[in-house]
Amino acid sequence: MTTNVMTRRISTTLALILAVLIGVSGCGMAGGGGKLVPVTGTVTIDGKPLAGASVTFMGLGATPGLGGVGTTDDFGKFEMSHFRAGKGVDPGEYKVIISKRVMSNGSPIPVGTLSIADLATRDLVPPRFSDYNATVLTTFVKEGAEPITFSLTSR
Repeated sequence: MTTNVMTRRISTTLALILAVLIGVSGCGMAGGGGKLVPVTGTVTIDGKPLAGASVTFMGLGATPGLGGVGTTDDFGKFEMSHFRAGKGVDPGEYKVIISKRVMSNGSPIPVGTLSIADLATRDLVPPRFSDYNATVLTTFVKEGAEPITFSLTSR
């Protein structure tokens, strides 16, 4: 094969791969191709703000997009961000997972830890809120909705 033919084949293959990647990524638009809805809220456990918890929304049914994630501040407040498209999530119904991992002795996970896979950790939040398969939490996101409050109990 000549260099010219090989160069054209490589260029064509790369162009095809790029087109597929752009199609799969949705060109950077919201997960479902629509406008993201801002979502804020508060998480408490046993009546106290739950600081440093991760809040994850996973779409249910026909909800478009990839869902989103947020982290609570010292007051238990969070703001959701879409996994790829910025602040907010697509409108729809979501399964909610709230988790706060700590070291097995209750101390915080060391700053800079990239993976907790090899650490002895536990979740401060019961599985009925923190486990994807067991969570009882759901929410419905729509434009103009009030902030969401998740009042969890440790028992």
